[in-house]
Amino acid sequence: PPSNWLGVFNSGSAWEWNEERQQYYLHQFQVKQPDLNYRNPSVREEIKNTLLYWLGRGVDGFRFDAVNYLYEREDLADEPKSNKIGYLDTDYDSLTHTSTLDQPETYTIVRQWRQVLDSYRTREKKTKFMMVECYSPFNKTMMYYGNNSEPGAHFPFNFLFIGTFDQQSDAAQVHDMIRSWMYGMPTGMWPNWVLGNHDNARVASRTNPMLVDGLHMIQHLLPGTSVTYYGDELGMIDTNVRWDQTVDPAGLNVGPYRFLKFSRDPVRTPFPWDNSYNAGFSNSSSLWLPL
Repeated sequence: PPSNWLGVFNSGSAWEWNEERQQYYLHQFQVKQPDLNYRNPSVREEIKNTLLYWLGRGVDGFRFDAVNYLYEREDLADEPKSNKIGYLDTDYDSLTHTSTLDQPETYTIVRQWRQVLDSYRTREKKTKFMMVECYSPFNKTMMYYGNNSEPGAHFPFNFLFIGTFDQQSDAAQVHDMIRSWMYGMPTGMWPNWVLGNHDNARVASRTNPMLVDGLHMIQHLLPGTSVTYYGDELGMIDTNVRWDQTVDPAGLNVGPYRFLKFSRDPVRTPFPWDNSYNAGFSNSSSLWLPL
């Protein structure tokens, strides 16, 4: 392969050989998800046209997933070992991702997309919204906001509650997390607060079921946008999903002895609507994931 880069879902090399083309192609995620080359102007234009298409159909906003993976270093430089304990050489976290995350060009294209959305705002007198997802260091996350003269996303997701708040955390830490985001944002930007999502243990399992209501009250009383993951408002906890029930590639790729460490299936199980069959979620005799 051209470099030692690894797939996010612990699949080994992020490079896949294509026999027909006699070339490797890059897939930071699954093999069936080839990365786009955003250094190609035709690719950038196609993405811009895609935004314009949906804006033309009345869409009011976009969520850009895993935006920090858009660009990689042009020289394909190998990434250094992270020396983290408990990871195999094929695990994504065994490397420090200096060549494949948060490259300078990523911030530029986010600002360009914002310009596309703002052009519609000028035309329709209505804000077209843009939020981006990135698990990045705090200072790099804040850069996705841009600034008042060159705005980027309306906000990057605030994952402080997910990444730093656990069963040992106290009120002082909540205070510090709130202050760090409010004072870390560029001037005039809009805050947001995320307690849970589809990639991490549910807030009731990650912290304490007794804290769920209080944390949601704090979240909804703070200035800015609150983001709630389905079921967290009910206090749903992680579901026990066996190996034979696992469907998440991040779990499947590491096998039956390590899947529990990586699989996100326990937080993606069906929403319980009522006390009827399959909790009112479906009449099917089998579900994609168990209740």
